Formats: sequence, C-alpha cells, structure tokens
Amino acid sequence: MRRRIVLGGLAVLFISAVIQKKEDQIVGIWLTAEGKAKVEIQKRGDRYYGCIIWSKQQEESPQPLLDIHNPVDSLKTKSIIGLEILHDFAFEDDEWGGGMIYDPESGDDYRATMMLTDANTLRIRGYILLPLLGRSEVWTRVSEK
Repeated sequence: MRRRIVLGGLAVLFISAVIQKKEDQIVGIWLTAEGKAKVEIQKRGDRYYGCIIWSKQQEESPQPLLDIHNPVDSLKTKSIIGLEILHDFAFEDDEWGGGMIYDPESGDDYRATMMLTDANTLRIRGYILLPLLGRSEVWTRVSEK
C-alpha cells in the first residue's frame, strides 16, 4: 500500500514537471525574424516577458541606439538594449497569448500571440483588433547571449 502511494506521488510530480516544462519551453534567447535583434524571454510569476539583449544596429554603431520612436517623450532617450518588448503573456491551449508586443521601429504596441512550431522556432503574430488582421514573424532560438 505504501509503495502505491509513493509511486502515485512520483507520477503526480512527473506529470506536473512535464506540464510546467511545456509552458516554459518559450523561455530562452531568440533571434528576431530579420536577424536584427536577440530577445530574451523570461517568466515572472505566471507571465512571460521579453527584452532586447542584443541589436545588430547597436553593434555597428558607436552611438547608443535609443527608443526614438516611443510615443512617450521621456522614454525616447532609453536604450534599445534592455528594452522590454514582450509584456504579460500567459500560456493557454499550447500558445502564449493575452500579451502585447512593442515595435521599437515604429513605437507601436500590438496585441500578440506566440506559438512554438518546434523547440527552436517561435511564431509571433501581432495584431490590432483581430489576429486575422495581423502580421506574423518567425523567431529562431539561439543558445548564447
């Protein structure tokens, strides 16, 4: 009897770890579609966030790359490196949704969903009203910062 309880408990822990792991598969470093930036996605609480940790343009420029298109004047002098561009995503039904993505090239925020098509490919769809009216990008996982 005691053995069954222990085995049952271990099975519950294993299943919990598999479920937890699935939602956290998005955590890591991703190269954006055009290879312009690397974004590190992290989990805080039960939500997911991502910030730019590398920019090709910044690497090629001696001057700091700033968020000049931000609609908030006080944020236009903030560096692109360290800028949080993915906000408040939650995992549900094999995708991450309910969040927003910020485009520093336009200064616009969009609703977005994210889905892994495989372990190293992330499909992000940004939209204004409906996902059908949006635009998708594919990001690729990288292993280093």
